[in-house]
Amino acid sequence: MNGFPPIDLFGSHYSKNWLNDSVKEFMSQDAEFQLHVELSNLDILVATPEYMLAMKCLSSRAESETELDDIKSLTQHLGLKNYLEVENIMLKYYPITRFQAKTQYIIQEVLDELYP
Repeated sequence: MNGFPPIDLFGSHYSKNWLNDSVKEFMSQDAEFQLHVELSNLDILVATPEYMLAMKCLSSRAESETELDDIKSLTQHLGLKNYLEVENIMLKYYPITRFQAKTQYIIQEVLDELYP
């Protein structure tokens, strides 16, 4: 590749403290990324839409229109039409014990708005 070690979020290349604590809370051991841009000396990876949706749902706040809009966009992009489809994606990355009650209500609110 480019001679530099890859960033390994869960390995030993970087100190445990290099990533902001509030972001660490939503990182998953099963995180999935895809290549966004490949340059001669740099590969830029982004979270897959499924992983981004799972993170957004887990961290969502009902009072944030931006977050709700992000969940709506990702839900539509992935063609999801009911709560169980969204929950199954979340379960790929997080154990159900991480889900808060508010998460289900927020997801259902988004789906009800998209598919009345």
